[in-house]
Amino acid sequence: SAYVDKGIGNMSLGVKIGETYMNWQQGSLRQTENTYDFAIQGKGFFTVSVMDSSGQSSIYYTRNGCFTRTADGFIVDSDGNRLQGIGGDIQIPIDAVEVSVDESGTIYADGVLVDTMKLTDFEDYSYLKLFGENFYEAVEGAVEKDAAATIEQGFTEQSNVNVIDEMVSMITITRAYEAGQKMIQTQDNLLNRAVNEVGKV
Repeated sequence: SAYVDKGIGNMSLGVKIGETYMNWQQGSLRQTENTYDFAIQGKGFFTVSVMDSSGQSSIYYTRNGCFTRTADGFIVDSDGNRLQGIGGDIQIPIDAVEVSVDESGTIYADGVLVDTMKLTDFEDYSYLKLFGENFYEAVEGAVEKDAAATIEQGFTEQSNVNVIDEMVSMITITRAYEAGQKMIQTQDNLLNRAVNEVGKV
């Protein structure tokens, strides 16, 4: 006889993850007053040069604006990857005392123009591939565009996850799971009685 691939009865055979997706909404800003903490207000990404173990550098994109300045003046993230400006690696004069950044991302050292941060945005974020924990790589088909954003110096962008909303969702899911569990237990009891008790004399 032919094999028929279908469920028995109307009971669901279970659940599975339908999809995963990235939430690109703006997160709240937290003031740190650190000179090299930057937050992007609006859409766009910092452009960062990442060097691999073989010494080859590649361009990646991130919203993480926690940077520091090295002894030779480069602005880098916690892994030493260099923040990019219009002119390439951003390098602050090592004797600079006051470093300021305006809303356009233009960097001044003691009042003298140094460079402007290269903010990059894309027409379609589905062409961005997650790399590591908070970097993105532009894959084939990605179309760059000017970022409609401003820079806030001395701030960092926080997670855009609303803890209260997520807790409510978790409670709702748990209740639904418990209801399904009770339904299965009830059906199991009915089948048990049907098999072991119905028809007994």
